[in-house]
Amino acid sequence: MFILVIVPAYILWVLPSAQEFLSKLFSANDTRTLFSLLIIFYSMFSILAIMLLTTGMHLIQAARKTHRSGHFPAPGMRVVRDTWQVSGGRATLMTYMLTTAGILFILGGSSVPFYFHSLLLQMLLPVG
Repeated sequence: MFILVIVPAYILWVLPSAQEFLSKLFSANDTRTLFSLLIIFYSMFSILAIMLLTTGMHLIQAARKTHRSGHFPAPGMRVVRDTWQVSGGRATLMTYMLTTAGILFILGGSSVPFYFHSLLLQMLLPVG
């Protein structure tokens, strides 16, 4: 997170040439600049949607494994460090929580294209 947010902001703050480039980029009204910005937005929103959908599918897959085995983490599931195994009602609760989180991630990832489409329409409509 630090690398993706703080470092570019610091570079823009320190380098006057980057500030001038961005001001020229956003002040120009030609088609080429607009197309470049649309490509950047399209790439960012596509990556966001893919990450959300993939995370949701992985969470549902983990919930399915947990439900089948009756233990969390399920046998064969990769963990970061040694983890206590939970079974019974708590494992069932973990299954429901993982499934709910997965569904929310999938819904969020599938709503990104609709948001992006409305954003594009607002950018492309003439002002006034």
